[in-house]
Amino acid sequence: MESKYVNYFDEIKHKSEREQLHILSEARYEAFVIQRLGVKAAVYLTLLVASLAAFMFVVQAYLSPSFMFFGFVQALVIVDSLAAYKYLSGKLLYKGLKRVLAEGNANN
Repeated sequence: MESKYVNYFDEIKHKSEREQLHILSEARYEAFVIQRLGVKAAVYLTLLVASLAAFMFVVQAYLSPSFMFFGFVQALVIVDSLAAYKYLSGKLLYKGLKRVLAEGNANN
């Protein structure tokens, strides 16, 4: 999971990839184990899947699009959902990153 966020956060962008992966691993542990934000991540994922299903139902039920158009809309919604999930997970990871960086500065 951490490799998706290499060079994602400005605070650690200047560090090597190896250092970033180590810091991100600590941040993930901090966010999802210590701060228990894993529940939020599960809620985000559930809401994204539910909104995807609702949107697809509305498109199919009310617009009666052609099969090809329906497939295009479905692919577009899936790509957007994945991007939104990465963004929202990144926000949760950032909370852990702030704590890890603050502790690192306090220890120095």
